[in-house]
Amino acid sequence: HRDLHSFPTRRSSDLSLDAAIARLYTDTLVFDPEHLRLLVRRFGPDHVMLGTDFPFIAGQLESARDLIGSAVGSGTLTRTQAEAIKTANLQRFLRVGAHAD
Repeated sequence: HRDLHSFPTRRSSDLSLDAAIARLYTDTLVFDPEHLRLLVRRFGPDHVMLGTDFPFIAGQLESARDLIGSAVGSGTLTRTQAEAIKTANLQRFLRVGAHAD
């Protein structure tokens, strides 16, 4: 068991908060298009992926797709961003499919 204080840490000047956040990914497991807007604004549309708690909550995958559709309808997301959130971002993250680097 390692003491928490023995873990290497970065100096605050090594990586800004914005730079650290830019390296993170998040999912769409929210229930309000405004929350989705915040995720896209903070993490960038290329770092948001379709997410659910399926199979634990039945029907949630369909709800997540509906939420993304509502976000397009309200102007929160563009169609291109929505399609990336549904498939391309995850493929790029996992380095599979047409979006493998």
